[in-house]
Amino acid sequence: MRPTTFRPAYSNPLWSSDGTTLFFNHIPLDSVYEYPPGSGQILQAFNHDLEGFWSVDTSGQIMRRIYGQGLDSPVLSRDGTSVLYSAGGQIWRTAFAGDSLDPGSTTKMTNSTDGAFNPSLSWNGDRLLYDVGLGTNPGVYICSAAGGPARRVGDPGWYYPDWMPGDTAFAFVGYWPQVTGIGAADTNGISRTLLRTEAIYPRASPDGLRIAFLSHPSLGGGNQLWVMNRDGSQAQQLTTEGSMAGFSWSPDGRQIAYVRFDAVDHSYVNGTIWIIDLATLQKRQVTFNTPP
Repeated sequence: MRPTTFRPAYSNPLWSSDGTTLFFNHIPLDSVYEYPPGSGQILQAFNHDLEGFWSVDTSGQIMRRIYGQGLDSPVLSRDGTSVLYSAGGQIWRTAFAGDSLDPGSTTKMTNSTDGAFNPSLSWNGDRLLYDVGLGTNPGVYICSAAGGPARRVGDPGWYYPDWMPGDTAFAFVGYWPQVTGIGAADTNGISRTLLRTEAIYPRASPDGLRIAFLSHPSLGGGNQLWVMNRDGSQAQQLTTEGSMAGFSWSPDGRQIAYVRFDAVDHSYVNGTIWIIDLATLQKRQVTFNTPP
């Protein structure tokens, strides 16, 4: 164990294609403590030997590690047979072998000289969006899901792309004049529309009618999970206790799995995975941090 600054023990929950399992990054939290005593500085101790990519059924049972390292910006393939993620400035794919990920199946999907991050797989599974933040030609790019040449479809400052169902458009985060917001564009990067300001991390519902996102208030305060119509109308706040990037819709579009997180909350419930029902707004905790 070693002390670190405050961070969540869970991140990036993903639903399985049949809706029975969640996959996520996890570093078991051993303790939360004050150090030096009386200083008011709160630290955490993690069990880094068990860090990795884990799974749990949606009732919170049968939690197990399925890969020996965490995955950056993971997304599940549409058929549920593999996971795509960022590593070393490129996008990679690793396939499942039974209930675990098979390291020997790992293949590189991109070969960008300026890096490739935040993958999003089209709903029919044949194309890949990702963002490039640095270099001579940053923006959002599109390529075949099998790899190969890519073309830029989004301007510098666009990132976090997410395919809309139907695969003719995508949502993204961009810098509009003096403000960060969520926009949408077609797959040639034109017909762009600003949907909402002070918002980040758009994720389209499986039916394409709504977009979940995080509020990003310019005046400060923690991010919260919201949902709005595809055109940006009728925004509804879903959380008040804090949320973070890396949430996902259930396959039937009725629920969202997210990590409850507030940087100033030092309780053991902070940084755990929850599921919210969109019809009733009822929330239930799926994973837990166990106090010593």
